[in-house]
Amino acid sequence: TKLGDTLPHGFIVANDTMAVGALRALNEAKIEVPQRVSVISFNDVAVAKFTTPPLSTVHAATDQMGQTAVELLQARIKDPKHIPRQVNFKSELIMRASSL
Repeated sequence: TKLGDTLPHGFIVANDTMAVGALRALNEAKIEVPQRVSVISFNDVAVAKFTTPPLSTVHAATDQMGQTAVELLQARIKDPKHIPRQVNFKSELIMRASSL
């Protein structure tokens, strides 16, 4: 590649769909994943297991996030002075072969 040794050690990609494209582009440029660069993404969609190499990704509780967002919105509509609350959700790094 034109970047030679200045290529980063890894890429953190916004979502798994974009990471699939990144893996393809790296493959076409003959840049080895994960030997030369690592790739990690977000969402843990089903296809992430089947890319070459399988994609490391962060699994987030999106179903719970959506359900909680609706519940908080309904509470706010019912009582506009309702005190906001902070909600934390578990996320998990799923390590696969696209990263060392």
